[in-house]
Amino acid sequence: KINNISLCRLCLHKSDKNKINSMIMIHTNKQIVGPLKQKKKYIEYHILFGYLQISLIQKSRIKIFKLNIKGDHKNLSIPANVFRTIESFSSPAIFLEIAEGPFKDSDTIWRQ
Repeated sequence: KINNISLCRLCLHKSDKNKINSMIMIHTNKQIVGPLKQKKKYIEYHILFGYLQISLIQKSRIKIFKLNIKGDHKNLSIPANVFRTIESFSSPAIFLEIAEGPFKDSDTIWRQ
């Protein structure tokens, strides 16, 4: 917040070439990321602080998952090749994002 950065990603893996990419994600302000998907098999989210909502968008259906450190749902594993949005409802929201590697920016598809 000091440097007016609204999203921070701290990589825990040594290289984008690793088979598993683990990141600590920090949303310093409430925000929405996506819709996006990756050409990967899976992605996992683990809430560490705050509230997070992940919405899967499949055809004309939206499935919503609410992750809350104080609630019953703290973890989520979903297919990465389905459009999703990640919305933080707390300031800050801190979570782990774990995805299949290696990472290539061209694997991410942003929905218009």
